[in-house]
Amino acid sequence: MATTKEARRSFEELTQQCFEWNRIHPIGTPVTVRNDDDSLFDTETAGFAFVRHGRVPVIYVKGVFGCYLLDRVRTRFPKPQEAPCR
Repeated sequence: MATTKEARRSFEELTQQCFEWNRIHPIGTPVTVRNDDDSLFDTETAGFAFVRHGRVPVIYVKGVFGCYLLDRVRTRFPKPQEAPCR
């Protein structure tokens, strides 16, 4: 069983993972999500990543009721022709 110090460190690491995700990926970022059956679907983020129940990093995505494990979400960059002109 983990000691309080180990559990706190783990929570801090998970919080840092969410902080880093949120720093780089704003709401509306195109992503691909992996389902339980390993199928993939494209969507975009609908909220910030956060640590749920003190132990699971998750994020809300469009088209899904509830949140998804952050480890199952990958960014999807626009194709070159879809990139905005500057």
